[in-house]
Amino acid sequence: MGRKKFKKAFTLIELIIVFVIIGLIVSIITFSFNNINKAQVLDKGTLNILSFLDEARYSAMSSKEFIDYGVHFDTNSATFFKESYVENNASNKKYILNNNLIISDILISGGSDVIFKKITGKTDNNGSIKISILNDQDDSNIINIYTTGLVEKQ
Repeated sequence: MGRKKFKKAFTLIELIIVFVIIGLIVSIITFSFNNINKAQVLDKGTLNILSFLDEARYSAMSSKEFIDYGVHFDTNSATFFKESYVENNASNKKYILNNNLIISDILISGGSDVIFKKITGKTDNNGSIKISILNDQDDSNIINIYTTGLVEKQ
């Protein structure tokens, strides 16, 4: 008598379930990496602006060229300058934020410039700036600027 041989194989439903599970896992991983990348971009932008502010303060305190130094803020950039801000001045150093970032709030007394006084490093332009992810204003960092000239990430 003949025996029927059955081939073992996956059914279509089993394959569909496996692919759906793999798709969900890939989606979760992609979403997680996207959020991590946004946080890294935000932190890098914030640190670069803090560095500009520190450089301006230390230049003023060291009496480099015996002048004041400062940083000017726009919605997508920060510009390190000597004495007073003049757009496109050859001695300016400009940091342009990543395309996914924006300076959403510039709350500095006296406008959008922070000028550090020579020798003391103090400023009359205290306040804060808020750096945000372009399409997510809730995901942001705030930099506080004090009259003593100190700056910190909140």
